[in-house]
Amino acid sequence: MIFRTSAPIKILIGIPAYNFQIHSGTVMSLWSIRKTKHEVALTSRSLPFIAQARNEIVNEAITHNQDYVLFVDADVQITTKDFLDYMVDVSRGNHIVCAPYLLKIQERTFNLANRVGADWVRLTDIPKKRFEVDAGGTGCMLVPIKAFKEVGDPYFTMTALKGTFIPEDWDFCLRAKEKGFKTLADPSIGTRHWGISNWTYES
Repeated sequence: MIFRTSAPIKILIGIPAYNFQIHSGTVMSLWSIRKTKHEVALTSRSLPFIAQARNEIVNEAITHNQDYVLFVDADVQITTKDFLDYMVDVSRGNHIVCAPYLLKIQERTFNLANRVGADWVRLTDIPKKRFEVDAGGTGCMLVPIKAFKEVGDPYFTMTALKGTFIPEDWDFCLRAKEKGFKTLADPSIGTRHWGISNWTYES
């Protein structure tokens, strides 16, 4: 599905989804950007490992000369109007931009983290303004294609650090940071993380 516009910026929206099951809230988010000023294409992958699905999505974007990949998880809804255009403006082709969203398994804990020594610390309290983090979640994350090219394939891998597995999105952010790409978390973008209930974040 492609929404054609006259703008030169091309964005591939990628949704990794087990058995292609995508929540209706996620679909509503995508429908809300149909008036974007950019050229947007949509793809999804259903594979046993999410990291593998993300890698295939990135390679598709590179093959088709996209400027960005916007990852949206199949259970994440973005509630902010015109969020895609806003994220592109924030990125300016140089930064990774993610929306904070709450985890389903821990009270008031975001899928955002910083390195403290050799350990990772998830954030439970975040500022009202945009800020840099060491790692963000790909539940809603816009990545310039040149960041993937700098990091190299495989872009997403499960990495063990001191016996603890690091999520593939955190590992990618860390390697991108080593290449000079900042990860910016923007609390002005509202999200819902759907499950049996939903975990809503509004700034």
